[in-house]
Amino acid sequence: MPLPYLLPATSAFIQRAPRMLIGGDWVEAADGQTMPLRQG
Repeated sequence: MPLPYLLPATSAFIQRAPRMLIGGDWVEAADGQTMPLRQG
């Protein structure tokens, strides 16, 4: 479920694979790659 404050493009990117928000980084469960979020 995308978070309401994320941009549509960001939400779509996150939905491409199961992810968890860990330590401020989106961890992609498929291969362990991360997409750091530096917002705020």
